[in-house]
Amino acid sequence: GEALPEDHVGEILIHSDCMLDSYHNNWEDTQRAMVDGWFKTGDLGFLHDGELYVTGRSKEMLIIGGENIYPQDIEAILNAQEYLIPGRNVAFGVENAKTGTERLVILAEARAEHMHEDLLPLRTEIMSALGISVSRIVLLPHRTLLKGTAGKISRFLNKQAFLAGTFGRHS
Repeated sequence: GEALPEDHVGEILIHSDCMLDSYHNNWEDTQRAMVDGWFKTGDLGFLHDGELYVTGRSKEMLIIGGENIYPQDIEAILNAQEYLIPGRNVAFGVENAKTGTERLVILAEARAEHMHEDLLPLRTEIMSALGISVSRIVLLPHRTLLKGTAGKISRFLNKQAFLAGTFGRHS
């Protein structure tokens, strides 16, 4: 709820004389999205030299062992793997009630000839780069991951499908 100094990541709120002040006939969503006339975008970002840099969505941030991890940092590592199809990978957290943290799950589309790739080197690379362990990696055939209405691969939809068992049994 406070303005942050430059180069500090925080939630992006916007305010303008020519913006919405409520959601039409939706008091509950309005209450969640508006704070004293400021609209909560759901995005995270920071100011640097007067420019706003968006770092990601607050809902997609993973919290693993008390560390905040951006899924796009994990996905950048996935996109660099020669046996995975760049841009066809998602990382998300699944809550673990026992430990009170999230488990990292990766859904990755693999090239056909690499569907049975040894994933230990990938797990090791993620651990050494980000200091987190991977709970589950599921290799999928090309064009399996779900897209949202904007035509982009959706972390939310794919997480829901994973939890429902669409991509195989989850643990």
